[in-house]
Formats: sequence, C-alpha cells, structure tokens
Amino acid sequence: MAPGIHMGKPSNLLILLAVVVAALLAWGLWESLSVEEVDDGPAAAPESFMPTPHDVVDRMLELAELGPDDLLYDLGSGDGRIVIAAGQDYGSRAIGFEIDDALVALSRANVTNAGVAERVRIDQADIFTLDLAEPDVVTLYLSEELNAQLVPQLLVMKPGALIISHDFMLPNYSPDKMLQVTPRGDAGAQHTLYLWTTPLGEGAGTTEVLVPSQEARNNFAPTPMPVVDEMIRLANLMPGQMLYDLGSGDGRILVAAAQAAEGVQATGYEIDDGLIAMSRQKAAEAGLQNQVTVLADNLFSADLSEADVVTLYLSEAMNKRLVPQLLTMKPGARIVSHQYDLPGIKPQAVVNMPPLPGDLSDHMLYMWVTPLEPAED
Repeated sequence: MAPGIHMGKPSNLLILLAVVVAALLAWGLWESLSVEEVDDGPAAAPESFMPTPHDVVDRMLELAELGPDDLLYDLGSGDGRIVIAAGQDYGSRAIGFEIDDALVALSRANVTNAGVAERVRIDQADIFTLDLAEPDVVTLYLSEELNAQLVPQLLVMKPGALIISHDFMLPNYSPDKMLQVTPRGDAGAQHTLYLWTTPLGEGAGTTEVLVPSQEARNNFAPTPMPVVDEMIRLANLMPGQMLYDLGSGDGRILVAAAQAAEGVQATGYEIDDGLIAMSRQKAAEAGLQNQVTVLADNLFSADLSEADVVTLYLSEAMNKRLVPQLLTMKPGARIVSHQYDLPGIKPQAVVNMPPLPGDLSDHMLYMWVTPLEPAED
C-alpha cells in the first residue's frame, strides 16, 4: 500500500453514483433493443425522372377508351401515375413496369395510398423482356430509339390493341391519331400524343390530327376526369334531362353527362374551332352524337330556361356576368361550378377535392339549386 493512502469502506456517495450509472447503461441497452427501426418511406425519385403531367396522363387515358375489363401496361412506369389513374378513373386493370429501385418503391407506395392495389400493381422488370401479347393498351414515354427497340414486342400485340406514346414516335409506323396537349399553368409547353391500333402497318398512312388552335392551347384548362365525375355526381342527372356546359372545351363534360343517365341531352357552348372539332369527334367516338350538341356560339348568348343542369369552369368575373341568365332557369335546376363561386349567391353544397397528381392546389366544386338565394352577409 502506498504511503499516506488509507483504504476504507466506499462512501454512500460513491455507491449512489455507481447505481445511477448502471441504471443509465441498462436503460440505454433496453432502448436499443426495444425501439423499432424507423422507416423513412420509399426513396425519392431520381433527379433524372421526368413525370408525365397529369393533364397529359388524362388525355392518354381518354385516347385509350379504357373499360373495366381492359388491361393496360405502362412501360417505364416511373411513379405509377398512369396505372394509378387507369385504376382510379376507369376501373381498369393496369401493370406498371419499372427497373429503377427508388421508382419501384415510390410507385408501389403510391398504388397503396391510392387504394387501387386490387387492380393495379408495379413489377420491377426490364421492359425489353416483356411479352406484350396480353394487354389491350400499352403506354410509353421513352425515346424514339427505345420505341424502335420495342417494335418486335409490339408486333405481337393482339389485333385492335392500342399503343399510345407521349412525345415520341414509332419510327416507320404512321400513327392513327396525333393529339397536342398543353398542361394547365404552362402555356409554353406542348406535348404530343401518338396512337396506333394493332396490327401495326408500316409506311405512310392517314393520320388524324387533333390540334386545338394556338389561342385554345394558351387558354384551355381541361377539367381533370375525377373532377368531371364529381361534377356529374353533384348534378344528379335524371333520364331525359338537359345539361348545358358553358365553355365546353374538348367536350369531356358533355360526353360524361350523356353517359350518366339514359336519354340525357348535353349541349356545349364553345367558340374555338379546334376544340369544337375535338369535342364533336369525342362524342362520335363514344356513339353519343345524337345526345351531344356543340354550338359554335358565345356562352353569354345561351338561353338557359330549359336547362336542368348548367356546368361551369370559367372565372368568378365571368360567373358574375352569367347571373342574369342563370336567374331564368326553372325551379329545381342545378348549377355546378369547378373552382369558382357565384358572387353574392348562396351555394347548396361545396366540395373540396384534394390535389390530384401533378396539381398544385385543391379543386373546389360549388353547387346551387334554383331559384338562387342571396348569400348571407
């Protein structure tokens, strides 16, 4: 023992300190064993990923004319927005094929969150290994070179199936239809959609070009199909009733209205020649040309006294100008407006729809029943 050092019993303070240290060590060990691993969710999309704008997705699926028994393949499905929209809006079966790990994880999470997992799935696969004999529709957003590599697989598709490509052609194959789309809020962007019907025919052919005027591309903001469906639900159309869509654009509300109940007559007012042609063609393709009428006329000239339903997607200022015409509507008629209120008029219902993929804000729907009532101060 070293001189001057006395070894006695440990003090109470040292004993207490040892107990505290042991307890802290034990608690730390327990925490490390009991805390579950934190799941940060699916990885973010790669910076190089270029999603198809929602409005373009909408038009691709309209061209596809999907039904609940149809099967869609999206080759290079990214975040899953095309297959999700096919399942949500059309009740179709859809499979997305994607090879990037982060996009596969992200799109599978999106499918689950959208509640369409019973109809939609994401497969991690090389698209050049796929058998395309089964799908009714194949959608593409690749490049002309990759499209060319896919041709041998596309040639095995069953007769009457559709191929829809965003922005890029199939070299040496003339499309049956070509459509230009300008997304909302981006008047400077123009996207081209190409549609082929199988079996593919080589060489030059007759292509139906669906191109709205430049003015229409700059100003036309189509109502997304899920919003159209909700507007038609609010309209509560009965067989034989009449709907007027003021500023009917490409005719999507008119066609949806004519399909909603037997014998519904839908009339649109539109002044752009390109949009009028597109909407009339849309009605003819749906076999509804006897129920859908598109008038090349100013909406402020419309006589609404016979209308059971009037639909609007204009502006608050234009809605205000329409009030004298809306006041002539018969009792019990409905007015449904997307996004814009009728100033000074009390709505019977207001629906707030959350943003759709690619949207920046919610969608507001307003519904009034005539006779119109002043809003409360």
